[in-house]
Amino acid sequence: MPKVTAKNFSNNLLDTYRSFFTLELPRLLIQRYQVRLIVFDPEEEAIVKWQK
Repeated sequence: MPKVTAKNFSNNLLDTYRSFFTLELPRLLIQRYQVRLIVFDPEEEAIVKWQK
């Protein structure tokens, strides 16, 4: 089992955002229930999305 580091853990979360939260149903649910969402890209060291 590969060693989990903060960087590859963050990359996995970013991949999850890109593959799941951009689908229509999750996107609509986030909008309907006004979910607050912050997506951070560790490679760019920047916030990709900040949704209030």
